[in-house]
Amino acid sequence: MNVGILGTGLMGFPISVNILTKNNTVKQFYAWNRTKSKAEPLAEYGAIVVDNATEVIENSDVILIMLSQYEIIDLVLFESCSESLSLGNKTIIQMSTISSDQTLSLKDKLLNLNETNVFIECPVLGSASVAKEGQLQIMIGGTQEQHDQYSDLLLSTGKAIFYIGEVGKASTLKLALNTIISGQTAVFAQSLSIIENAGLDFDTYMKIVNDGPARYTLELIYIKFFYSFFD
Repeated sequence: MNVGILGTGLMGFPISVNILTKNNTVKQFYAWNRTKSKAEPLAEYGAIVVDNATEVIENSDVILIMLSQYEIIDLVLFESCSESLSLGNKTIIQMSTISSDQTLSLKDKLLNLNETNVFIECPVLGSASVAKEGQLQIMIGGTQEQHDQYSDLLLSTGKAIFYIGEVGKASTLKLALNTIISGQTAVFAQSLSIIENAGLDFDTYMKIVNDGPARYTLELIYIKFFYSFFD
């Protein structure tokens, strides 16, 4: 099958690299990004880097979406590529972090163009560095049959895949998990503020944290999420 991706930024790029280097069932891999220069290095791994999103849709059987927000996804799919999608028989795997209502809206629009299209949601848990290592946790919303059909492709990008249920449920779970991370990040920020205001040594603080019981919370939540933005 031919696979394409819309969005090769912080997460989309390492996801693409892992598919290109680990999956033997992909015949051609098409990549598009609004800033083309961010996608061009994928050519070294065998990707066909294209100038517009329509080329990805037209040439791919399966299209992965990893764009920053709902409005951009909607613009790219249904203003730029609606004619190509109306031809049908395209599988859209939506991997961006958006709400369940937004996810269901995309599904409805896609099927209204042509009911032979397939829409699957597949949010992931993990940072850019985790994606680079191929250690993402992958959540699928769709049918059990769709989960079974695309698990091998998606496992090229992660260490575990979970079937959550119908479309909308996986995005709800992802946002719930993000709430935990956000809450813990706020607690960590408050702790750092105390250290800073008291004029205490940050390195000593982190050494004690890393050698104590709080280390496991940091490893699970912060080190792979917070510090990844500085990779």
